[in-house]
Amino acid sequence: MLKVHNVTSTDGTRLHVEERGPIDAPPILMLHGFGQCALSWKHQFGGSLEQRYRLITPDLRGHGRSDKPRAPGSYTDGRLWSGDIGAILNQLELVSPILLAWSYSGLAACDFLRHDDQSKLGGLGLVSARSKIGTATADTMAGHLFHDLLPGFLAEDAETRIAGIEAFLKSLTHHDIPADDYYEMVGYNAVMPAYVCRALLERSLDNDDVLANVNIPTWIVHGDKDPSLLISLAEHHASLIPHARLSIYRDVGHAPFLEQMERFNNELHAFAKQCHHGANHVH
Repeated sequence: MLKVHNVTSTDGTRLHVEERGPIDAPPILMLHGFGQCALSWKHQFGGSLEQRYRLITPDLRGHGRSDKPRAPGSYTDGRLWSGDIGAILNQLELVSPILLAWSYSGLAACDFLRHDDQSKLGGLGLVSARSKIGTATADTMAGHLFHDLLPGFLAEDAETRIAGIEAFLKSLTHHDIPADDYYEMVGYNAVMPAYVCRALLERSLDNDDVLANVNIPTWIVHGDKDPSLLISLAEHHASLIPHARLSIYRDVGHAPFLEQMERFNNELHAFAKQCHHGANHVH
């Protein structure tokens, strides 16, 4: 059964948060990527994951049905992203959730690890996840997708913007996205204002120091045909977190949970089982 929450973050930004699954089940907090929304995870809903786990899917600030503040500082301050995650944990009373971060939201997950306390989490999942942005090192681990298509994403003109979004989605995965998913994705990408896109890209940071101190169970997932973030970034994350499990998806682009949903769902279930039945921390 779907429950909808309005969560107020530390700066007053209202976040739209959806919840599925039994209230007393182990929680998984699932963060979407740049331009996306909670519906990114729709292929993780409705099956065995939802029966066994409490799936929490927010629309990030500036996205979907959440507030979209105009000030660039609303998106460049890591404490605000950390505060968003903390507010969700507090209001929904999430105990030792797995924090699953796809793509851009890897930065938000790192913000939480930097500014809050990782012992509040039961595990960390980095799905095609970004941990660096706006630096020379970040550029060497980024693919062509963002660079090529950003002008369209940042355009104020609607026609140019939609063309940019469609080009982005057509390149996002290695195999074609089914039409019903594709047009839904066009819609929620278009909902994010261009000023939010610009602000999200104004960040400049590197989280190697934070990831090197991760001591909770960690699962790293990456497609070997990812045009947005190169597989070298996932391998780098694995080198920083030696106890992490690295799961490479062959012939898969930037959205493994969409392109190989059955494998992804099975591996997420296995990881969640490990987190909630095994030791919480790795020493």
